[in-house]
Amino acid sequence: MERGERRRLTRRQVLTGIAGTGVGAVGAAALAGVFLGRDRATANPLLVENQTLPITSNLWANQGQPAFLHVRRFLAPGPVPPPDREQVVMVAGRTSPALVSFDLQSDKPGPPYSWARVLAEAGFDVWVMDFQGMGLSSRPDVMNDKCNVLRGQQPVLGVNCPPSYAGPLGNSHSDWQELHTVVEHVRFQTAKPNQLQQKRVILVGYSAGAFAVGPYAIHQPGKVKGILLLAPIFPPQGRSRHPQIATETLYPLKPVPAPTTPEAFFGAPMGIGTKNPVIVDGRWIPGTGLALKSDCGGDPSVVDDIWRAMRENDPEGAKWSSALAPEGVYRHRGFPLWWGWNDAVAANGGRSFLPEVPPVLGHDTPVCVIDGEDDGVANFTGDTGGQGEFRVRALYDAISGPRKLYYKVACAGHLLMWEGRRDRLHQLSVEWLRGFTAGGLPGQTGAFYVPLAGPPQPMGIESRPRPRVPLPPGR
Repeated sequence: MERGERRRLTRRQVLTGIAGTGVGAVGAAALAGVFLGRDRATANPLLVENQTLPITSNLWANQGQPAFLHVRRFLAPGPVPPPDREQVVMVAGRTSPALVSFDLQSDKPGPPYSWARVLAEAGFDVWVMDFQGMGLSSRPDVMNDKCNVLRGQQPVLGVNCPPSYAGPLGNSHSDWQELHTVVEHVRFQTAKPNQLQQKRVILVGYSAGAFAVGPYAIHQPGKVKGILLLAPIFPPQGRSRHPQIATETLYPLKPVPAPTTPEAFFGAPMGIGTKNPVIVDGRWIPGTGLALKSDCGGDPSVVDDIWRAMRENDPEGAKWSSALAPEGVYRHRGFPLWWGWNDAVAANGGRSFLPEVPPVLGHDTPVCVIDGEDDGVANFTGDTGGQGEFRVRALYDAISGPRKLYYKVACAGHLLMWEGRRDRLHQLSVEWLRGFTAGGLPGQTGAFYVPLAGPPQPMGIESRPRPRVPLPPGR
């Protein structure tokens, strides 16, 4: 085999190797429930479908076992048929289920708390997904053992025991595979006859969902039309590849062992959340919505609705009550081993791994980044398990193409979709998404500050293509 042929084969393996997750089986078997609801804000009818996509798991914790992903679709009636609408796939972060992050139901006054329904009402076909171990997707059996909670959080449950499974649930590879399953399902369901190859979706990633959305968009440009990132976790000097794989491939072509250190991050597969903050051994564990900003029109009592939704998304965790958590807990993924997301990758695109893949972000794949001025989660300089500091603005600066927008929203934090300024999130995201209509791409570029009143103001730093950043060796 010639060298060039090997390169093509490697690229084909890399770009299609994530198809072994049950995509071909998600057609007729996917539909789990359909109901016609009514949007609280507009009283318009809204078609909501709950779907279950069967997969073969690629998590370290249940490799090769049958599993499923839960997807909720939102579709508002309108003159534009679904195949002609932009398809929007929403991916949540590490700790909050997607249906809580994107479809919170609340009767509190003000703008809707369901970002997904706002987008559907604006004319988009919206799909909300959860990875394994989150929300209504399947959970590996190891998540039923309290000893598999990260040791620093075990005292909340009144236990102190070694894990029966040491290591994270999964990694970037398994996340990309599961996202690929949903993307392929959406494309198969909505493409016009004989136009599957041309069908592309728009990805929305919140918080740590950026670890899946960003690299996937880079390496699947034929399937992803654009990405919108809210409060994205971005480590400028993070890992470019799996630390135990020497070759520069995005997806491991062979199994690799799961790490178990540092223990605080990779010692166990599961984390837990509580409704109220908890102090354990002098260490403060934040509760649900603690980062929620209650000023600028925010309503702190919405935490009750958030917690109710958390319990609905994890009935088993709701039973794990203790003296410190009398209302139970919600179980979420611990810390997956993430790689393939840093300034070099964002700037170079696929060239960080395969020389023949051109830069993507900001070029044929527009990017919109939104974060809160007071977000201390996505802008963090503490211990991140070897990833380095997190900085949202660094992502915008690293993207080499001109089709990129950055909005910093005043008086907003990490939970903007539930905060008082969520109406600006709705406005900015709908405005950007509408730039894709009629086959176009958003042409705006620049960094803007969104004040309490008035239109966004330029931040004074001109957006321009940046030179490609050399790949850090060994990251």
